[in-house]
Amino acid sequence: MFEVLCLVYAAIKNLYIEKIGLIKPLKLLSALLPFANLSPDVVELEITNACNLHCPMCGSRYMKRKWGFMSFTFYKKIVDQLVRKVQNLNLYSTGEPLLHKQLPDMIRYAKQKGIKDVSISTNATLLTEELSKKLIYAGLDTIQISVEGGSKREYEMIREGAKFESVRKNISNFIKIRGKKTKPKMVINLLVYKDTDIKNFFSTWKDFCDQILVSEMQPILTFDRRKKCVIPIYPSGIKLLDKSRKVIGCNLPFIMPVISYDGKVGMCCSDFEFVLQMGDAKKENILDIFNNRRYRRVRHLFVFKKFDKTHCRNCPEIYMSKQNRLLIAAQNQIDSWMNNIKKV
Repeated sequence: MFEVLCLVYAAIKNLYIEKIGLIKPLKLLSALLPFANLSPDVVELEITNACNLHCPMCGSRYMKRKWGFMSFTFYKKIVDQLVRKVQNLNLYSTGEPLLHKQLPDMIRYAKQKGIKDVSISTNATLLTEELSKKLIYAGLDTIQISVEGGSKREYEMIREGAKFESVRKNISNFIKIRGKKTKPKMVINLLVYKDTDIKNFFSTWKDFCDQILVSEMQPILTFDRRKKCVIPIYPSGIKLLDKSRKVIGCNLPFIMPVISYDGKVGMCCSDFEFVLQMGDAKKENILDIFNNRRYRRVRHLFVFKKFDKTHCRNCPEIYMSKQNRLLIAAQNQIDSWMNNIKKV
């Protein structure tokens, strides 16, 4: 009986994803009700758009905005608006967060205000022992490291400007400093492309993290002002996975606003120029922006997958990868390997 129920649940879930996409039912319902307000699941803060690397699959190569850093005063204003409303805060977006000199203070302030999970995503090139101690003692919950390579050659080809052994040493030192504590959780991000060797990647990084997350490497997205839509730019030297014609949609407008260092609010971290601006956090409350007319219209169109009426119509992320089953299998395999290590 239990197996039958599981099969029925899986069938319903698959049908829901096929017809609706990744939007959770309660989010969908609130999008259809004209006066229902949503709170974000997570808020992503671009504390800086500066970066010390030049990775071929990153939008920073094409960014025309000047580099800048979020002021601590403005940061505190945003965090104060999120207290008891939002549980998760990402202190990263288009740049390298470790470049911000006040990052430990930002983490400490958010934790003191009661934010449940404060996370950063970094290339770890600047993760010195001194900074590692400051991040850990500030109360950081999760640190994600982006390393798209299981060998020195592969890693340094993609993470242009980084040194493989130096990054491994930084991560290893961080784990040693953390000791037996369970936080910050160390997560290695793997963006899969056609030449990725999953087994070799796992073998290289399994002892340097608590979890490995697998996702698909996407093209760089820029905005074509003439066509009024996003257009993909495919990085040179990297073969991305092929896309199917199956639309799975996007749930970002339902869960996560992105705030630039100077206050612009976007609905997608791939919009690195913040062309599709939804509001100005320096002038309005972020939760009011998240429920304004512009956001509501986008969510309504996304529920019914009417992407042809949005600026996102050419975005490859709304389509399922042809290798989607392989991605799922890779994640399951890595999870299994990691669990076996923990049992030993």
